[in-house]
Amino acid sequence: MEQKQEKKGIFDFISGTNVSNVISSLFKGTTTAVSNLLIDKVDFEGDYSMCGEICQYLNKRDYLKVRQVCCFGIPRKVRGFVWYALLLRPKTTQEIRDLSNNENHLLYWNNVNEFHIDSDEFLYSEDAEVIDWDVTRTYPIGYDSLFQSDRLRNVLRRVLRMFLYIHPKGYFQGLNDIVSIIIIVLVDMFTKQKLKVEDIIQLSLEDLKRIESTTYSFLEALSSLLAVNIYGIEKDIHAIGLMNDFLNLLKVMNSKALQMDEQMLKQQTWRWFVCLFSREFPVEKVIVIWDRFVSDPRGKGFRNGIVCFAAALIEDIVSHVVDIRNIEEVNKLNRTYCKEMDDMTFSRILNRSIDIRVDYFQKILYHSY
Repeated sequence: MEQKQEKKGIFDFISGTNVSNVISSLFKGTTTAVSNLLIDKVDFEGDYSMCGEICQYLNKRDYLKVRQVCCFGIPRKVRGFVWYALLLRPKTTQEIRDLSNNENHLLYWNNVNEFHIDSDEFLYSEDAEVIDWDVTRTYPIGYDSLFQSDRLRNVLRRVLRMFLYIHPKGYFQGLNDIVSIIIIVLVDMFTKQKLKVEDIIQLSLEDLKRIESTTYSFLEALSSLLAVNIYGIEKDIHAIGLMNDFLNLLKVMNSKALQMDEQMLKQQTWRWFVCLFSREFPVEKVIVIWDRFVSDPRGKGFRNGIVCFAAALIEDIVSHVVDIRNIEEVNKLNRTYCKEMDDMTFSRILNRSIDIRVDYFQKILYHSY
């Protein structure tokens, strides 16, 4: 009854083939077989033949099925719908179609006006000034020109300042990079997969405002998934907990990376956890990585996925280093390795992270108790 009352949206008209049986069989197979089968399919555009089935489950709000179908990749054409559904768990299908909740949208913009978010009247924190600096130096790799336009800079600035107002101890440098990825995913949906400055200029003011309010909702959801105490008196940055889980996982794996001095290892990987890889890879690869985190059907999938991908990545990096204790050699490789990584290597690492998730992560949970 609900579907008949709701107006049709974009994903009602996407056709695709049924792949549920294939996905089910993949879950039952070995992780090695999964990696070998899908290694050439991990890319930004994704498999468009999956769109029909994904939209079928989105229409039913069957989020478990959506996760299962999407856990090895999300087609670009429906990515925003899937992220919206899995991060926000909306109560109506129409909300997914609109990529917006009217109540939250109005509340956000009422708060922007009431709290004078565009001014410094109620933002006395030093972080408010830091945000302004961070916005001007937001350069997502491959799409750096997008945030040189005032339209997206203003969106980014308001979202970060709203977060600071609601959570006075919640802001940290690097959050701008995380939010820029969210904005790009939503803009990609509203422009129908066109990501050039001229396409953003063509967006209506109403669409831009909905992108902004939904970006803020995504940010709050991610903070929850990362288990950050954004309501605390002291700053509680998510990277600290992720780093601890990462080091524990490497110990369980008996990883070669542990031959590196621990401080050196932390220095090489700290930014991964602060920015969720958004400064390491081109935007399209970052989004594909996040696809895995968002759609992981297991508990704490987003947080644990970050740790497992980091373990797979450091494992691959150290395999190319002759002397793992030579900080200059490691620094030189790490500075360019991710940015210059070819698609096959990227896919292999991404699939290796699934193996780690299955083979080792239960052990780390056991050791933590």
